[in-house]
Amino acid sequence: MKKQKDELKWLEINEVGDHLQDFENNKLNRAMDTLMVLKGKEPYEVTKTLEAEGFTEVSDTDAEVFLCGVETTLKRANQLFKTMGLDLEFQLVDLAEHSDYMLVKTNDTPKTVAKRIHKAAGLPYKAPKQEKVYSPF
Repeated sequence: MKKQKDELKWLEINEVGDHLQDFENNKLNRAMDTLMVLKGKEPYEVTKTLEAEGFTEVSDTDAEVFLCGVETTLKRANQLFKTMGLDLEFQLVDLAEHSDYMLVKTNDTPKTVAKRIHKAAGLPYKAPKQEKVYSPF
């Protein structure tokens, strides 16, 4: 059996981090976590998720099958959003410890995602101060 490679788009979390006031802020990190579909898509994290739902003796193969089902469902949801004229899509997010999926607007930028994270944290958004770079020109 061969998997099809109709890939989800990637959301570059480092670019989003450039727009967060404080990338180390626990409140912002918890808010970002609430916007994720899973609590990580690595096999050990999927195993914890399945065991929390009552499954026992979950193998890495079980976790891979589960993730394949999730990703296939999210791809299908993306197709449905497009067909229905909804400007939404699920994208892959590569986080420091793991990767996950996030629902975003199709026209989102790293800045708009950062604003949404601030809103979810109950914090006002203020653009981070840019360091001035000296240029002789």
